[in-house]
Amino acid sequence: MTSRRIRVGGAGSMVDDGAGERPGTDGTDTRSLATLRLARVSLRVRVTRAQLARDGLRVGFTPKAGTRIVRVRVYRLTVGGARRVAEAFVSVRGTARRKVALRQRPIRRLAPGRYRVELAPGAGRTRLAPATSRTFRVVA
Repeated sequence: MTSRRIRVGGAGSMVDDGAGERPGTDGTDTRSLATLRLARVSLRVRVTRAQLARDGLRVGFTPKAGTRIVRVRVYRLTVGGARRVAEAFVSVRGTARRKVALRQRPIRRLAPGRYRVELAPGAGRTRLAPATSRTFRVVA
């Protein structure tokens, strides 16, 4: 038999369904999105086209507590600005270091040039914190 307590009224009213967590303590509160960051973002600064075709683009990062998903975007840098080449979402559990290999066709076929990788942690696909970025070069 499961008991459930319900408290009604007051300025700090909330419903306790017995799940053991208070609302907003799971890292999904919108005020805490600004505190989500990625530590130790790493990737090779110079990658050959052969490495990309074989292994994809490998990116490492350490998420902070509360991160549920990381959006990874790759942009080609040009004189006129940046053009998005690829985007991926990576599910995250815990705060252990993660290494992600992006193997989409546009990534494996990148032309020589300068690129930027942006990683944005968040509680969901639409609730993301500010992105962390690193640049790299693709050589022939």
